[in-house]
Formats: sequence, C-alpha cells, structure tokens
Amino acid sequence: MILRARQHLFEFPRRPLVLGSVCVSGHEGAALPGEAVTEALAEARRLVRQGAEIIVVGMDSPAREYGGARAHEAEALTGFVRLWREAAQTEPLAIQTSCPKVAQAALAAGGDLLVDSRPSRAR
Repeated sequence: MILRARQHLFEFPRRPLVLGSVCVSGHEGAALPGEAVTEALAEARRLVRQGAEIIVVGMDSPAREYGGARAHEAEALTGFVRLWREAAQTEPLAIQTSCPKVAQAALAAGGDLLVDSRPSRAR
C-alpha cells in the first residue's frame, strides 16, 4: 500500500506511522493569536523531533462551536499551515475538520491531507 499526500510518499509495509497532534484553539475557543501561534508551532516542531512524521492540526470541539465557528476555524487552521510552510517545515500537515469549506481553505493554504473529525456513529 502507498499513502501519497502531495509530494510525500509513505510505502507500506513499514514501521508504524507516527502522528503528532496540535490543537490551534486558545482560551475559551479563541484562535491562537500572535505569540500563541508561535507556541503551537514550537509544540509541532517538538513532536517532529520526538519522531512524528505527520502533524495533525485541528481545533477542539468547543472552539469550533464558539463565536464565528467555521470562519474562525478556517482562519486558525490556514494561519497555522501558512506559518508552518513559511518556517520551511517539510513534514506533511493533516487538516482535522468536518467542514468542507474549512478543509478546502486549509488544503489550499498548503495542508497535505484531510482527517475527518466527525464523530463516528455506533452500528
């Protein structure tokens, strides 16, 4: 099996693929502004140093429901993606969202793949 995400290629079988997860939600659902984005980027870099091969970036559920919800989510995620790319980080970014418009914006900003964050339904 091959997992291809833009220019990234992971061939299986191989050792387990390690994901690092970063939440770009601030206090009470506010997007991480200025210095806090820098902290989130630093956390993602730390995860890469510890072995993460893909960084999953998303917002926690309360943040998605707060205030301007989807526009707020798109702004936070695309901001993180742009700063990650500007910092010349090469690790793939997986965008975690359940909103197609947010996914489109974040992927257009340079995200590499999509993680659907809708809750699974019990069968």
